[in-house]
Amino acid sequence: MGRRAKRLVSPLMILCFLSGILFATGIQAADIKKPAGFPERKIEWNLWYGPGGGTDIFSRTIGIPARRYLKPAPLVIINIPGAAGANGMIYTMEQPADGYAITSIGNDLPINDVLKRAKFKGKPLTIDDFVPIIRCQYDTATIQVSAKKSKSKGKPFKNIKDFTKFAKENPGKVTIGGTGSAGFDEVVVAVFMKAAGIDAKYVPFDSAGKMHAQVLGGHIDAMFEEFGPTVSLLEKGDMKALVVFKEEKVKDKRFAKIPIAPELGWDVTLGRWRGIGAKSGTPPDRIEFLHQVFKKAMEHSVYKNMEKNMLLDLRPGYMGPKELGELIKKEKETFARVLKDLGYVK
Repeated sequence: MGRRAKRLVSPLMILCFLSGILFATGIQAADIKKPAGFPERKIEWNLWYGPGGGTDIFSRTIGIPARRYLKPAPLVIINIPGAAGANGMIYTMEQPADGYAITSIGNDLPINDVLKRAKFKGKPLTIDDFVPIIRCQYDTATIQVSAKKSKSKGKPFKNIKDFTKFAKENPGKVTIGGTGSAGFDEVVVAVFMKAAGIDAKYVPFDSAGKMHAQVLGGHIDAMFEEFGPTVSLLEKGDMKALVVFKEEKVKDKRFAKIPIAPELGWDVTLGRWRGIGAKSGTPPDRIEFLHQVFKKAMEHSVYKNMEKNMLLDLRPGYMGPKELGELIKKEKETFARVLKDLGYVK
């Protein structure tokens, strides 16, 4: 959810730094064919989450090179936070389907469909009300614990086998934190618990920073989190990642020895992704133009530097419109099943 706090540097510092690089190095216009008469005026990109989070940083960073490819039309980014993205979904539906209104999309799109969180003109919004443009990021999730203590065991957990063994021997005692309720974090934690055969308690938080403090303080046992927000804690040895939800081993030497879920026999590889979409009915040639604009922007050093600094390059992020549409449908099926098991839907 655009939720991540306590990055290595502040979002403002990142954007100032990246803007400086762009000013110093310049950027060539992309060889991208524009549709007739588009764009001729402001393109507005609404984000489903507030300032400073992962989605906000992603959008404002990639927006730097993208603006050059969209000239003479300016790109204006606004935040429409609230209701796990439902407010942003509704706002998008209130705009014309003409390519001048684009929106952030992610795992919360299929989740909100399943939960019927957003309604427009009396009808629940679904994934079919939006057309994907591009996926730019695919983050890598982990289960992390304090390296010094735990709430239920007292002593720190040595590794993932120690963690799951204790959880099996003490059903319902182990606590795992995540941000938000009935959202992506809780869904993946539920998938993990089922695969590992453990019964633990999910504890929702309204901010990642609070969750980190609770783990470090020994008030909860573990948390569902990506590498980027806690990399300094992991490097210092204050926090420890027990398992990575990824298809292959992490190539970064700092985390290469951490076991991945598949090698433990668990089919748990879901990660938080971030992308761009628009209202259904937007002309296909404009969707393809925007796809090419942001695909090109992904290749620029401004964006690549941010990916590297925030450990968002641990696995490929790019997906085009067709591929992304198929992924969203698949995730909806997965989320519907898990949310039903959790009792959020009938």
